[in-house]
Amino acid sequence: QESQSRTMFQVEGEMEYQMRAKFDQIDKNGDGHLSVNELESLLTMFGEGDESKVKQIIAKWDKEGDGKLSFKEFMAMLSSTKSDVEEEEGLKKAFAVFNKNGDGFITRQELKDGLGLMDRVSNADVDKMMAEADTNKDGKIDMYEFIAVMRKQ
Repeated sequence: QESQSRTMFQVEGEMEYQMRAKFDQIDKNGDGHLSVNELESLLTMFGEGDESKVKQIIAKWDKEGDGKLSFKEFMAMLSSTKSDVEEEEGLKKAFAVFNKNGDGFITRQELKDGLGLMDRVSNADVDKMMAEADTNKDGKIDMYEFIAVMRKQ
């Protein structure tokens, strides 16, 4: 157990070292912060290089309030993005468990069957969940409705 946690710590340290190297590459003037222009050039590579979008990102993650991202703020931004992606992947897997026939929708019966595997569930509970999740009122829950309702929990 102890050797396993030490290697995890070493992996995290290695990743931080690699991210620091990337950060330093983006930080063209070497002031230890990413400006709007420096971040914009990075995001352009991902098709997101719009100045207003970059300013929104900086405003969200700039805890120091200086209009730039420090390395610590940059790392916080990256780890948040990763966890959002991981969360969405987990929710897609959960959706697939309920969507037995693979048609991309969870029917009332599939919801009832899926919930029944975890616990005893009443018809009233299933109806309440369907009503909450089925926002377009088509009688079934699509992936987007499922993810939205799960994120509310």
